[in-house]
Amino acid sequence: DMLKALERLQDLRVKKPAGGSLAWPNPTRGSLEIIFSEPPGSVKIEIFNSLGRVFYSREFREYAGRSLPVSALQNSQGGVYFIRIITDKGSFTHKIIRLSN
Repeated sequence: DMLKALERLQDLRVKKPAGGSLAWPNPTRGSLEIIFSEPPGSVKIEIFNSLGRVFYSREFREYAGRSLPVSALQNSQGGVYFIRIITDKGSFTHKIIRLSN
């Protein structure tokens, strides 16, 4: 089964975060990757600026991977951002530092 093969490959290559999810690299120059401890099923990603305004929101249904690339900060200014990750297994928030280019 293809899904089980993907899970086995990811277990070999992608480190499992202890807290459910991890956003890295942090600090970043724009691109980051969300790593999940288990495949999240459906997932919603929201990124907030330091004023609390959502400037990026995207949903993925039936996401089977444990690694999700996010490039929403590529064209953003340097500063502090917050990324909220909502999955079937819970909600996680990470503080992200966006370095200036």
